[in-house]
Amino acid sequence: KSAADGSLGLLAPGSLVLTRLAKDDADEGLKYIDLLQSSGIPMIFRKIMTPFTWGSLVAYPCDATNALTGDTLQEHLGDWRARRVCAAMIRESCAALSKAARNGGWVPDTSATFAGLSAKRLELVLCLPSFLFVPLSRWLLPVTPGARSCAQLDLRERYKTSLDWTLGELVEVGKKYEVPMPVSTHIQGMVRDAAAKGDGVPMVAIEQIFDSVGPQTREGPRELGRLGMK
Repeated sequence: KSAADGSLGLLAPGSLVLTRLAKDDADEGLKYIDLLQSSGIPMIFRKIMTPFTWGSLVAYPCDATNALTGDTLQEHLGDWRARRVCAAMIRESCAALSKAARNGGWVPDTSATFAGLSAKRLELVLCLPSFLFVPLSRWLLPVTPGARSCAQLDLRERYKTSLDWTLGELVEVGKKYEVPMPVSTHIQGMVRDAAAKGDGVPMVAIEQIFDSVGPQTREGPRELGRLGMK
């Protein structure tokens, strides 16, 4: 492939993106990736897009809860209750996608999003006690000071958020394959209600969100059974 046929394009200053290759061209494309990597250019290459596509949706559950609270992402992730809700949403989404895959040999791939973390490891990190999460997050989940989720910014401008085709897609997978997703469904409903009212960010306290989703957020991964929740 070459720049002449449009398969190479400028993504941002100093960055190049390769177009999605047809199945027959994927192996051919690998040698160009190897060439760029050997030249010292960091590359992300996915031969099979399905895990990465779904993993991208799974990786951002805090967009929805942050849209409801109105706080910054740093403040949001600094609260153990917000992290527990996000972890529960990741757990639900992975369960739904696992059933949808029908033993197809793939799992949601979030490794290109958060410092090489898989969806399962991302859930584990979010469930860490704050004294461990806060220092680790500076490396694993760096957030610009003052940043807020895109969904929150949309609500501020009285726009419809993109969550209907991100979080909403995951909830639909759960419905299709009869996998319960109570936390994700509840949070999606809260954001939809806020968007329908058109009053901007509802400024719901994270304590209220945490209490409203029930006991699912109290359940952490078994690997963290010996660690305190806070």
